[in-house]
Amino acid sequence: MPDSKTNNNEPAKTVIKPIRSSEYKLHYVNNTQIKASFYDIRIISGEVERDENDGLIFREDVGMVFSPQHAKAVLKIFQERIENYENKFGEIPTIENSIPPVEDHI
Repeated sequence: MPDSKTNNNEPAKTVIKPIRSSEYKLHYVNNTQIKASFYDIRIISGEVERDENDGLIFREDVGMVFSPQHAKAVLKIFQERIENYENKFGEIPTIENSIPPVEDHI
């Protein structure tokens, strides 16, 4: 017998259960470079550090390649999470032009 609370015209919601891979890694990131082409969007993240000559280097730790459609979906989720964070904890200050651009070598 069907559940009287279920609307038979609505599709069932699919729930994705996360399972952490044995290769899972958590990285600290204080700099992110974003590059786009017609086919994909690349995000290269890592940490800006001082080198032995007191200059700055960008230590690239993680690179991710997204289809444009997936990148747009991730952007929407980021926007929602940031709005929720700011509603709970207050506005996040932005960092404008404090770190010089990273030399492009891709």
